[in-house]
Amino acid sequence: MKKLTVAEFKSHFFSSPKYPAWNGDLSRILIGLEVEFLICKLDGRPILKSEAIEIFKELKKNFKYNDSPARGANTFTAAKETEFGFISIKPDFSFNIIEISLPPRGDFESLKHLTAEVISEIDYILSSLNLRRIEKSILDLPNAEVEYLDTPRINNYLDRVQMGDPESIFFNPLFPSIISATQVHLNILDEHIFRMLPLLYEIEWMTIPLFSKCTRYRSTECGHARTLLYEKTFGDNYRLLTVPREIPNSVESYVKAYNDTPQIFSSESFFPVRDYTYIRPRSIGTIEFRSTCSQFSVDEIMSIVAFRFAQLAYAIHNTDNLAIFLRSETPKIVFSRWANSVQQNYNLEYEKMTIERLRECLHIIPNSWSEIVDRLLKRISRT
Repeated sequence: MKKLTVAEFKSHFFSSPKYPAWNGDLSRILIGLEVEFLICKLDGRPILKSEAIEIFKELKKNFKYNDSPARGANTFTAAKETEFGFISIKPDFSFNIIEISLPPRGDFESLKHLTAEVISEIDYILSSLNLRRIEKSILDLPNAEVEYLDTPRINNYLDRVQMGDPESIFFNPLFPSIISATQVHLNILDEHIFRMLPLLYEIEWMTIPLFSKCTRYRSTECGHARTLLYEKTFGDNYRLLTVPREIPNSVESYVKAYNDTPQIFSSESFFPVRDYTYIRPRSIGTIEFRSTCSQFSVDEIMSIVAFRFAQLAYAIHNTDNLAIFLRSETPKIVFSRWANSVQQNYNLEYEKMTIERLRECLHIIPNSWSEIVDRLLKRISRT
């Protein structure tokens, strides 16, 4: 296996960002969204390829979507340029999952408006076809028929992914076809952000009690079935997975974790390892936060956006204490606290303390975002 070098990593991730750099300034943050939904028939069964074809055909017919320029003529994509930027809709892994990619925005209201508009368009088409989105982020129908996208990347994945514990109820190499997520992109990718990863992960566990929509899988109750599916399917040797046991705190330590992780896409000459961590770099110049489940309503989705802004502010606010933090036992506790949350073992006192620590960061958040974050913190402190 060819080892990735630090120079190759920097060239890939830092040389041609798609979005302007934030340069440590919260007022220059751009936020993009990838919103996934599980689509089913009215009786709860997942849709198949034929229904997906109809969805994309009707989107193009009714709402001026076109084929994606990046993919050419394609029955399974819909895209359009709007005053807010480029929107793309496509199936993800299997035809029963629709992923909406929304352009990064610098203000909350336009992002919310755009999200609401696209979801209303999709709901209109689904209703006309007697289909619907499901409110959870996991399809708990073990014997349901699902049709997968026929692409070399997915076929390669299916050949290689069986590394974990086949005795576990959560071992399922096909699990990407039954889960969905809400992923937030921030234009904060630079070398310094890798030093802040432990601080960002320190409060990542809060996303489970706040946003988990996958608390049951095959009659088993848990806090976050998506994480257990990843961990039991990929196994302990896969370093770049969910919340890492050893969180990278530099580009160098990230590259080491990459090189210590088994290859999945071995046929690819560059980046044959897939990063499945919940806070990961993207070559478009963003950090992607990907632990949160799909949310059914626009307000729930925007609550995740507000939380991510607060999470970044927390990391910035505590950067001066980073050296002390890394020398302490806290990084080890970060993983155990996450693991406990995955199993639905929450520490309510620590949750209250974390909310207060987030509140202490409000003064460094720009006015355009501070009220929105404050509303979120007030709401979750009452629940």
